[in-house]
Amino acid sequence: MRCTFMDSTMKKEEKNSTHIAIPGTRLGVIEEYIPGKGTYQHDGVIYAAIPGVVVVDKSSKEIKVLSARPHVITPRRGDIVIAKVDDAKDKIVFLEIFMVRNKKFENPFSGMIFINQIDSRYIERAKDVFKPGDIVRAKVIRPTNPIQLTTVGRNLGVLLAYCTKCGGLLRRINENTLKCNVCNNIEKRKLANDYEKYYALAVSAKK
Repeated sequence: MRCTFMDSTMKKEEKNSTHIAIPGTRLGVIEEYIPGKGTYQHDGVIYAAIPGVVVVDKSSKEIKVLSARPHVITPRRGDIVIAKVDDAKDKIVFLEIFMVRNKKFENPFSGMIFINQIDSRYIERAKDVFKPGDIVRAKVIRPTNPIQLTTVGRNLGVLLAYCTKCGGLLRRINENTLKCNVCNNIEKRKLANDYEKYYALAVSAKK
């Protein structure tokens, strides 16, 4: 198999990290590491300045970011991503981005949606329309860490949701209302317009 420049460099220097970073990712502090290529430091904290692979030199304690190989995908502005809701507050939703451009990440990126980027209509509380565990299609509006997302648009929003009471699949009954197949609980979400497609796939997978 052909050896790339990145592969040979990492073997030569005996690095021990293959963590992927995007601009703004916190890498460490200057008490522990020496900032190297592809990084910057602010108030004693070292951050990634470019997207790429984080490598640490064990002997010199230098930490740097090497420009990503072509097959290493990082989210870009305008990308459509698939993410899982980790937590939802009144004004913000926290997510783990695990897919972009039909490629899955081994280590998800952190993302967030501010309440004014949920929908074109007024939303009083973000946690009323997103719940932990929801699978969401969103668009990247700011690719620095944490990645800022939006679900404004008919094709953006929740693709699959589960009942917060019993864990059953939620079936769509109107634009943004769902009903549990198990306990008949009614819940609200900001739904993507093709929610039914992913609901049908989930039902089929259970059979």
